[in-house]
Amino acid sequence: MGTIAFDYDGVIVDSLQAAYLVWKKTSEELNAPIKIRTLEQFRNFSKNDILAMLKDLGLPEKDLKENLSKQKEIYLKVMQIHSPKLFSCIDQVLSKLYEKYELIIISGANQKIIEQKLKNYKLNNLFSYVQGIIDFNKVKPNPYHINLAMKKVNVHPEKVIYLGDTIEDIQAAGIGNIIACSYGFGSKQDLEKEKPHFIADSPLDILSKIKEIEYAN
Repeated sequence: MGTIAFDYDGVIVDSLQAAYLVWKKTSEELNAPIKIRTLEQFRNFSKNDILAMLKDLGLPEKDLKENLSKQKEIYLKVMQIHSPKLFSCIDQVLSKLYEKYELIIISGANQKIIEQKLKNYKLNNLFSYVQGIIDFNKVKPNPYHINLAMKKVNVHPEKVIYLGDTIEDIQAAGIGNIIACSYGFGSKQDLEKEKPHFIADSPLDILSKIKEIEYAN
């Protein structure tokens, strides 16, 4: 049995709109010099590093710890109101892959929220391991969280199929079979520049890409 590692936001759940609202509200409530006003602006602005995003809003570095705490409060409030939905057909894709693979999640999001949402979606039993953000100073493209997860599940990174939706996901995965999901946060054009092994344009497309990996091996 092989292992497939999924990012959560932008691969399993369609959280782009919710994330945009989080950061729009963050820029407003923290009175940031740079305000996020449109979804397209956020998509170009978005990255995995929360601390870097706070800096990019023009907020003073000396206040980052306090602002990080406030940003977390805003995140939790917005996500309760604007809960992301599953991408169409992703539940079917996960159930199909579960028949042959060990499925895990490696995400930069809040682990408790992910676990609760998986229960709500009745998908929690499909995943043997779920890992959220552990160290805000070691976010993607730093491979720290991926390497940690590989140790937890006792799998060598080269043996894993990794699915992510941003250039930072691809850079962090580094080795193994990487499937970039162009239906999430990152644009297909940007993802192609990082030269992932495959690009899935929809959740159902994931199955065909994994078939190609199986045939190659």
